[in-house]
Amino acid sequence: MVIVRYFTIASALLVSCFSFPTDLNIRNILDKLYTFPDTPEILSEDPNWPDNNVNIGQIGGLAIAPNNDLVVFHRGSRKWEFGSFNRDNTYAQKDQGPIAAETIVQFDVKNGKKINGEGANKYYMPHGLTIDGAGNKWVTDVALHQVFRIPSGQSEPDLELGTAFVPGKTNNTFCKPTDVAVASNGDFFVADGYCNGRVMKFSKDGSLITEWGHKSNGPTTEYTLNVPHSLSLVEELDLLCVADREDSRIMCYRAGIKDPSKTGVFDETLVKFDQIGRVFAIEYSPVNKVMYAVVSPEENELEARGFTVEMNGRIVDSWGVVNMGSHSQPHDVTVSKNGNDVFVGDIGDVRPVTRFRKRKQIYVG
Repeated sequence: MVIVRYFTIASALLVSCFSFPTDLNIRNILDKLYTFPDTPEILSEDPNWPDNNVNIGQIGGLAIAPNNDLVVFHRGSRKWEFGSFNRDNTYAQKDQGPIAAETIVQFDVKNGKKINGEGANKYYMPHGLTIDGAGNKWVTDVALHQVFRIPSGQSEPDLELGTAFVPGKTNNTFCKPTDVAVASNGDFFVADGYCNGRVMKFSKDGSLITEWGHKSNGPTTEYTLNVPHSLSLVEELDLLCVADREDSRIMCYRAGIKDPSKTGVFDETLVKFDQIGRVFAIEYSPVNKVMYAVVSPEENELEARGFTVEMNGRIVDSWGVVNMGSHSQPHDVTVSKNGNDVFVGDIGDVRPVTRFRKRKQIYVG
């Protein structure tokens, strides 16, 4: 039996060195035969997802709907380039009109096929997408300098924050807002963003509760945020974590859901400066109890697109190593409800959306 087992493993490993169409099936069989209950789980790229007929542009944001479908907020044929904005942060290409394509597209997670789309002729430069527990979609448009809430099952927003095409730094204006996080009680947070370096907390009706953070050209502190690019709410710990992109770190603050008086109080630096490179997006999985972070692969020694981080700051996995000759620039990340699938949205020259599946490592010997 021992001889047969090792012969089988050796044969399978030999086969897996070649790219036959059945490689994935063989790998799945080996995963079941030669893994053990205490074997660590890693993320592995799924090369057959999404469907090849999917035609979408640069990914601003992506999120998982309550029914576990994947929703993406993309830019169609439009790209954010050097001349897209004027020096005063106003959008320089307003005359091009809104993006004609359906910018919000829903996909079946199982097969990667498009289910439906919306948002044509509405948005100018899509950025963040969040879907709350009630199925409401929250989007940010950095050209419009606005935040929108779109009720579940509808295509028109019932809440608009900010003034169209007007960058600002008041209680009701933004400058290139990047992301939204929504609490179960309806309170929500806005990362504002490229210009202002602040996080703003609002009540369910859109009234400002408080804000914290600022940009700085000097030394970094717990409250300097040089492009807060992504938010992740860890409600079970009453934390709001921020991808402080240009400071290459992840900062966590008290969310104030359980104790409003603590809102915005610094809690911890989850990932320290330059530990994994510039952090573009983060997403917490309440199932796996870890934070997924996507980064620029050119800025870490492993050339990884993503890292898995425990809430004590321990990095437990790196994943998504880029192929030679390709330029990947991950822009957002989300995780399925069951914690088994992680999706990465990209603005580089690779596939716009990549699925990474959780599986056990195979141990041989």
